[in-house]
Order: sequence, then C-alpha cells, then structure tokens
Amino acid sequence: MLSKRERRDLIDVVYKAAMEEKIRGNEHVDNLTSRFSVQSYLDMAEEIKKYLPKGRILDWGCGYGHMSFFLRKLGFEVVSYDVFQDNSQKLIMKSLEVKPVVKDDGTLLPFEDSSFDAVLSCGVLEHVGNEQGSLKEVRRVLKKNGYFFIYRFPNILSYTELIATIRNKSCHPVKYTISVLKKRLGSNGFNVIKTGRENIIPKNLSFIPVKVKNIFNYNYELWGLLEKALLHIPVVSLFCGALNAVCIKQD
Repeated sequence: MLSKRERRDLIDVVYKAAMEEKIRGNEHVDNLTSRFSVQSYLDMAEEIKKYLPKGRILDWGCGYGHMSFFLRKLGFEVVSYDVFQDNSQKLIMKSLEVKPVVKDDGTLLPFEDSSFDAVLSCGVLEHVGNEQGSLKEVRRVLKKNGYFFIYRFPNILSYTELIATIRNKSCHPVKYTISVLKKRLGSNGFNVIKTGRENIIPKNLSFIPVKVKNIFNYNYELWGLLEKALLHIPVVSLFCGALNAVCIKQD
C-alpha cells in the first residue's frame, strides 16, 4: 500500500488539476476541489487493491479520470471509458495523463467479452438510461469471477440528498437502499460479497463558504478518520450520502 507521503502527493496532483479548472470558471468540479473529497476517491482505489492485487480494470464512466489515475498509480492496467467529454474533462485528464475511450452509446460497451478482471462504477450506475442493459454489458465484459465495484450510489435515506432535493440541486435520478441494491444486482447476475456506506460528511461542498471549506481542505486526514468513526455508528450511518458494493460475476 501507499505510504502517507505517497498518498498526499497523489491527492495533491488531482486537487491541483481540479483547482486549475475551478479558477478557469468551471463550476462542476466541486467534488475534486477539496483534498478531503479527493482522499475519499483514493480510499476507494486502495480498497479495490485489497480485493484485486493486479489486473485489467474498466473505469466505466470515468468522468475527470481521477479514479483511473489512482488505479494506474496502484499498478493496474486501466481502460478509461465515457460517453461524453467536455473541455474541462479533457484538460484535467491531460494533467493526469489519462486517455479515455469515448463512445456515444449509453448502454453498449465497445469491448470484447470477458476482457476485464474488474469494472468500476463510481457515481455512474444511477445515471444510466437502461439499468438492466448496462448491467448485462458490465457482466459480459467481465472475466469469470470478475469483480464489479460500485461506489457513490445515492442512498434514499441520505440527509444530504434531502437537502439537495429541497434546494432543487439533486442530480441523482435514482436512489436505493442497500437491500434493494443487493436484490437488483443479484437478479442481474452478480453475487454481492460486501456492501457499505460512505459520505456521512458532505464531499460536494459547493454550498459551503470558502473559509469553512478550507477547514476540510487542510485537515482532510483528520476529517477522514472522523468520517470512518461516524460510519461505525449504526443509526448515524443510515443517513449517509452514498452506498457501495463489491460484487463478483456469477457463472
């Protein structure tokens, strides 16, 4: 695993690339303009490493390429894929040296059967237009016993989602409970071996004043420890922002 120094260096690379875009006027990179938030993505990549020490991973809906960047630094062969790219994505990906495959089909994947050891969905599955079709495609491109990692899936009980809905700022059309998520994945050919909760402390801090945001930014490691502690409190964790799951392709 990475040393503390290595973690800080990688977090800073992504944070600085996002801040350059923020300075240019991009209002859609708030999830990467705090080291506390960026740290959480690196945590995901390191968890993936625990399940799959090496292999070929599809970063499905790679966004700004930050997960591809982290996974590559952890030694994986990464294929970054998305259906759309704006100028800000291109600029951040250039900074992170991520070169994505971009196709405009929202369901079909342009990859051969059984060509990946794992597929990552980080804030993607809830946005697809054809959930069953997309899950079928994910399953198709996975090797036998391949992993499907799902992160940042909106929790229907989330207090932050409630606030976003009241403010008319929610961008998540689909929200689930863990039991419904497990059932949906199971019925589409995936064996769920682990579920979890994340984001009890908000990561997208666009509505928080800059001075307050800096508290999260410069003390991000301590905030990360606090979040992990809060997520171990059953009643508190029920209202977290997002769910996650680790699945294996069923035969």
